[in-house]
Amino acid sequence: MTHLTIDDVINYVSVKKADKTSLELISRVTAHITRCDRCLRRVDAFLTVGEELTRMSDGAHGELDGSLTEEAIADMVKKLDDHGRDMYR
Repeated sequence: MTHLTIDDVINYVSVKKADKTSLELISRVTAHITRCDRCLRRVDAFLTVGEELTRMSDGAHGELDGSLTEEAIADMVKKLDDHGRDMYR
C-alpha cells in the first residue's frame, strides 16, 4: 500500500473551498485513511496541531496569545515527528 504524502495530508487538512480538485483530494484521502491506520494517525496529528493553534489565537486579529511558547511548538513538532516515523516503518 502506498501511504499518503505529506503534501496530501497538508492539503487535506487545509481545504477551504469545495472545488473539483479539493473534492477529489478529500475523496481519495478519506478512502485511504478508512483503511490505513498510519495515515489516519498522521492526519489526526495535523488536525490536532491546527486545532491547538486556533485555540491559542485570540480570535480578534489572528494574533496568538502567550501560550504559543517554544516549548509548546516543540511538543507539537515532536507529535508530528513521532507520527511521521510510525508512518514509514
